Amino acid sequence: MLVVDDKGLNVMKVIVEKNTIIKSILIIVAAFFILSAANYYFTSQIDHLEDLTVELHSKNPPIKQGDRTIFQVLVYDKNHTPVENVKVEIKLTSKLYKTETLNRKFVHIEDGLYETDLQFFHHGEWEVAILLKKGLSKISKPFDLLVEK
Repeated sequence: MLVVDDKGLNVMKVIVEKNTIIKSILIIVAAFFILSAANYYFTSQIDHLEDLTVELHSKNPPIKQGDRTIFQVLVYDKNHTPVENVKVEIKLTSKLYKTETLNRKFVHIEDGLYETDLQFFHHGEWEVAILLKKGLSKISKPFDLLVEK
């Protein structure tokens, strides 16, 4: 049913279009709040990255120059619960050749286990930094590593 005002305009049609626009805006706002709440829930599962424990292991020790080495990182919280929702990277710098730097991202395998592989072209001592990232938070955990000839 159309209502016509004194100027011959379709007033009812305009009201229906305004209601449709308002409903669309409300749906968009509700979706935004739901997504914001979900994001907060998933990002608040880790209180502080500093509280996480990080273990670095070689899957096939000893680590030798020229060999491909699989590295594993275990990440868990203060309750020893595995942490799955962080980005893990490794940065290695040769203590002998300071310009020799290796960077890799880890792949999540299961629970708090992450893996990557590297090949060392120089032996000696290496400084290792395991980088953990979650949202805007970042932390670096240092390790030392020996690569044999």
